[in-house]
Amino acid sequence: MVPKENRLDFQLKQGWGPLCEFLGKDIPATPFPHINESAEFDERMWLIHKHTAFRIAKRMLPFIILLILVIAAGRYLSISKASITSSLSWQLSVS
Repeated sequence: MVPKENRLDFQLKQGWGPLCEFLGKDIPATPFPHINESAEFDERMWLIHKHTAFRIAKRMLPFIILLILVIAAGRYLSISKASITSSLSWQLSVS
């Protein structure tokens, strides 16, 4: 357990006052930063999600292309095999 004199119960909306008093420092002339306001936070989270989705798509692209090529080759080979089989059976029945 942390002793009470070494602990600060602080909320960001309180600003510099309690924080500076706890640290034994003067209050700065600059305003307290409120960078986690809802609109800014939502905008930053949207950009992070967009960037992450783009990175994932970029990394997955070679695998998706490979999968499409494998499926296309499989279909081509199955169609070719079916046409060869049908032409062979036609030739055998004609003979």
